[in-house]
Amino acid sequence: MTLLLEVQDLSVTYGSFKALNGASLRVEKGEIHGLIGPNGSGKTTMLNVVCGFARARAGSIAFADARIERLPVHRRAAMGLGRTFQGIAVFSELSVMENVLVGLHLRDSQSFFRSCIPFLGQAAELENQQRALAALKWAGLEGSTAVPAGTLSFGGQRMLDLARAMVATPSLLLLDEPAAGLNPNEVAQLAAIVREFRARGSTVVVVEHHLKFVMGLCDRITVLNFGQTIAADTPDKVQKNPAVIEAYLGPDHVSIDAH
Repeated sequence: MTLLLEVQDLSVTYGSFKALNGASLRVEKGEIHGLIGPNGSGKTTMLNVVCGFARARAGSIAFADARIERLPVHRRAAMGLGRTFQGIAVFSELSVMENVLVGLHLRDSQSFFRSCIPFLGQAAELENQQRALAALKWAGLEGSTAVPAGTLSFGGQRMLDLARAMVATPSLLLLDEPAAGLNPNEVAQLAAIVREFRARGSTVVVVEHHLKFVMGLCDRITVLNFGQTIAADTPDKVQKNPAVIEAYLGPDHVSIDAH
């Protein structure tokens, strides 16, 4: 398979704390890749550095055969990097549809230009609404397009956040703990959405503590501990890795069927 993202020897420090200490991550095009590890192991920092929200003291990041570690956030997004965050950040007063349209306008540099020309603007707005509706259908929210986003359940707002990230069809979507706070039915729905997104041509990296979700969803998994990469392999092999068992899973861990 083709390598889409290659992170090598990243180091990030905050004062005396080493958030990342020579960590690496390799993600192949078309896969769903898990990133797991104990709290404070550097998972979110890794996503922040890849997206440009944090800068590394050392190391390199190659995305789609281009070095991006010195590029600003908007340039990386324009190249096809999408991201969700641990917390939910919907616009409560706006409708569900408007939330997704905002996400699309923020990522599509052509939207503003087209909107300034009447006949182009109308066509562009119709196209954006169709794209937004398609993303909401993926997220199971097509029946709630007109309701204020703040009235959705916690799980509904999670799905809206995901739809907003998916609407621009990024080539690489980074999900930071998307299953946090979801009930079992919502977790199953989330897994189906991520698989469908991959089936449509995108690549996904998932940071998550929900081990059953990760093991059943991901093709490969990278494990961080104290800012270092201690394993990178298939879910079955990661669960049997002695370093991962000692650092994260624990001796009483019962292997989860990856299929």
